[in-house]
Amino acid sequence: INRLKQINKDKLNVQQSLTETERVFFTLLGNIPGMAYRCANDKHWTMLFVSEGCTKLTGYQPDEILNNRVVSYNDIILADDREYVWKTVQDALNKKQPYQISYRIVQKNGQKRWVWEQGCGIFDKDGNLKFLEGFISDVTEHRLAEEEKQKLEARLLQAQKFESLGLMAGNIAHDFNNFLMAIIGN
Repeated sequence: INRLKQINKDKLNVQQSLTETERVFFTLLGNIPGMAYRCANDKHWTMLFVSEGCTKLTGYQPDEILNNRVVSYNDIILADDREYVWKTVQDALNKKQPYQISYRIVQKNGQKRWVWEQGCGIFDKDGNLKFLEGFISDVTEHRLAEEEKQKLEARLLQAQKFESLGLMAGNIAHDFNNFLMAIIGN
């Protein structure tokens, strides 16, 4: 009987530990700015798990994306970027390497956003791909700031060119004036 009590106590401790581990896991996932996922390696990127950040990132509730219930993740990727995403991920998987990629998505409300994704294939002991796991975050603001920076740098370069051209024209005019003064003096 004491042995049975100890087994039951051990089971309870294991269950409490598992419950606490799950709580920590879901709390951490809920606090990251983006979406953690597990998906199939198919043309739909069929989502098997998505974190709560899915809603903020895509506008869709997790249960709308899971198993392509309402929409597949592939449908959210901007049509012009789909082949690029597929090829990049497949190339990394063929090399059994992690992948990092930036592309555009269309949120449920129709707004286009830039995302950055990092993930990897999960393989079984025989080397067969089981699924993909990773993280996707919204980098639209960073991307727009980078584009604005590039525009400002281009304007600055143009202004510097005009400034150099103005200095050169001034120097030529000054030299020409000196040349004319020498001619007039003679």
